[in-house]
Amino acid sequence: MSNNSGLVLLEVTNIEEGLKEFRLNKRYLDGIAVNLNEVNLSELGASLSPEHLKELRVMLILGIKRYDEEINGVVKLVEMGNTEILLAFNDMQDMLLSKPKLPNTVKVGLMLNHPASTLSPYQRAGAKFIVMPPTLVRGRILSESKARKINIIARLVNDVAICTTLLEAGVYAIVTTIPTIKRDARKKLR
Repeated sequence: MSNNSGLVLLEVTNIEEGLKEFRLNKRYLDGIAVNLNEVNLSELGASLSPEHLKELRVMLILGIKRYDEEINGVVKLVEMGNTEILLAFNDMQDMLLSKPKLPNTVKVGLMLNHPASTLSPYQRAGAKFIVMPPTLVRGRILSESKARKINIIARLVNDVAICTTLLEAGVYAIVTTIPTIKRDARKKLR
């Protein structure tokens, strides 16, 4: 795996346990991904403190359905830790309506299970990244994403071989539930 490989984010369902797991494996992780289907924004905001966030490089919040004032509270808290925050919306319309209400430092993107044949609609909408299953990440998507300056995040990569392939292919990040997947991928390459 090259030194300039993508980010590895640990998907967590319990914030406190997820942060503990992150600390134990921070050598192999760049941040966490929080799925709002499992955690609500109030719980997320209550669980985070600036001390928790000092070590996180990136925090991806998945599954945002619409703009909510609680988002700004979480964003402000995360920004105190100098953590890059990525908000992944379920719907392009919700992203478009929410984007003007968010600080410029927050990157918005979309969660897609069935992307369009081209990334141009997402670029026009202002998406900075797209979260998709690893099975949809192909060479054409990666080439177009680089040309359009849209980062690709492969979600739920729990296989070492797939992790290695995607990171070497140039995805921006992978989301996994296995905190040591990057270490295991490095071992496999030796």
